[in-house]
Amino acid sequence: MERKSKVTQAAVNATCNHLQDENKNVTVNAVIGGSFSTVGDMVKLWRDEQAAHSANA
Repeated sequence: MERKSKVTQAAVNATCNHLQDENKNVTVNAVIGGSFSTVGDMVKLWRDEQAAHSANA
């Protein structure tokens, strides 16, 4: 049975955006609030979305 993550992509995105707004490094350690692997995947997705958004701007 798969465990349901208490951390959501929206929460990770908000934290990443806040760190970026504060000119801080967006790292898994700065965002951590769940398992390293779960949050790591979510931070990677956020970075990929940021790169795609920058490429389209």
